[in-house]
Amino acid sequence: MSVCWIIAAALLQEPPAPPAPVPPDSKSDTAPRRSGVRPARRVRPDLVHAARFVRREEILGPRAALRAGIGTDETVIGVCVGDSVRAYPVARVAIDEVLNDTLGDAAIAITWCVKCQGAVVYQRTIGDVTLALGNAGSMHEGSMWMVDDATQSHWSQISGIATDGAFAGTQLVTVPSTVTTLGGWLQSYPNCSVLAPTSELSHRQRVRLWDPSQVDSLLLMVRIGEFERAYPLTRFPESGLLHDVLGDEPIVLLFGSKPKVLACYSRRIGEEVIELDAAPVAEDIELIERGGARRWSAVSGRSRPLRSARPLRPMSCFPITREAFEKNYAAVDVFGGPLPPPIRAAEHDGERGIAGDRPR
Repeated sequence: MSVCWIIAAALLQEPPAPPAPVPPDSKSDTAPRRSGVRPARRVRPDLVHAARFVRREEILGPRAALRAGIGTDETVIGVCVGDSVRAYPVARVAIDEVLNDTLGDAAIAITWCVKCQGAVVYQRTIGDVTLALGNAGSMHEGSMWMVDDATQSHWSQISGIATDGAFAGTQLVTVPSTVTTLGGWLQSYPNCSVLAPTSELSHRQRVRLWDPSQVDSLLLMVRIGEFERAYPLTRFPESGLLHDVLGDEPIVLLFGSKPKVLACYSRRIGEEVIELDAAPVAEDIELIERGGARRWSAVSGRSRPLRSARPLRPMSCFPITREAFEKNYAAVDVFGGPLPPPIRAAEHDGERGIAGDRPR
């Protein structure tokens, strides 16, 4: 069974029944404006019907990247549902910070919060209701506030929890995704579609995940069902590979900078639990079974050679700033113990880094 079909099966699980949605005022396209909350910039019901997508052959080649408006070094959020695979450039998502799409048979929202550095993909169908989400134009507890089109409920981008409205207290289901370069994603999925840039490409997309001066202020969040844990970047080993058990799930997190890959997988293969080592390979990182011969792509979780072993099962993992973590996840366990006081920018020596240049 492929990784994509594993994700598709997860998406078909029925989420908790939501409260009945309250429709907007029949005299207006939006609900009455709340005090102190600006109306959403834009809620685009379904991106796939209006956007342009490009293929691998339109991006690779001496002048192809110029024509396509995107290069292989672009940071992307990669998503796979069933046989459908797509890459969303962060620079494109950052225009609105929320994009609605339908990938395969799943209605999803691709989100990127510039302030909190959160790249989170959500399933936007709750019970029988499929929502379109947009940027509410306000911040909430250190991250973007989203708003849905059906009830005008507000949702935290970094936790997926509705803070008010008809869906108050409901949490959106996360969809596993990978943050990597477009070149690395295309190497694993050469036939995938890529969301093309537009003339209004955002200058606000700054990705701080691989900035050595930011290592003290960023964490990775892993969510498996009701279990959550935060992993400070400063506590990753030099290899960028970290083994842990969350709930009863043995996992491996990868935060690599050369090449750039952010992903999390289960270490359970059938009835056995494995340990892994990592080695850079072109624009990917190869995960190598410790004491064995099996190998997998860190970008896709697929075996190398293809179909030589079961794929690794992806887990939901996303980056978050320390500020947003402390405001939204104060009760969540931190790997290695409580966070130490933050290091001032002046204390960084310029050599501290992540995945390959990590502090010891």
